[in-house]
Amino acid sequence: MNLEKDGKTNILIESSNKDILFSLGPKLDNVKMDVEIDLSEFEGEFRLIHHLLNAENYDYLSVADGNISIGQNSNGEDKIFKSKLIESEISSLSIVGDGRHYRGYINDKMVIHAHATPFESGNVGIYLHGNGKIFISSITVKNLKIIENE
Repeated sequence: MNLEKDGKTNILIESSNKDILFSLGPKLDNVKMDVEIDLSEFEGEFRLIHHLLNAENYDYLSVADGNISIGQNSNGEDKIFKSKLIESEISSLSIVGDGRHYRGYINDKMVIHAHATPFESGNVGIYLHGNGKIFISSITVKNLKIIENE
């Protein structure tokens, strides 16, 4: 659903304690995903997903319980590589998956960095679990490296 909030057209996602996962675009290897977002009416976990192979295999940046984390869901098992307390309000989130380097940004400032072996090329997406409303005013995905034979 689209609606106007704070002078911007937003995508509204409403959740009632359900898992919601959706993917965007083509398969990418080295990727940056930026989201302008308002989480002020949402309680739960919100993830920016990259290297999404399926619902049980992907890399992510997570915001939940006042923390930001970088991790990987492998065969349904969640592994957090690094987690840190969030020290500011969030108006935008970004994740960069560039080879073994994963970087997370809040409001265009890098706040977390981890290293891991990434999955093969995959989609980007969004996952959430919780209650309330999320307002998204912009989603931008940038391919940091052209994938051959796609």
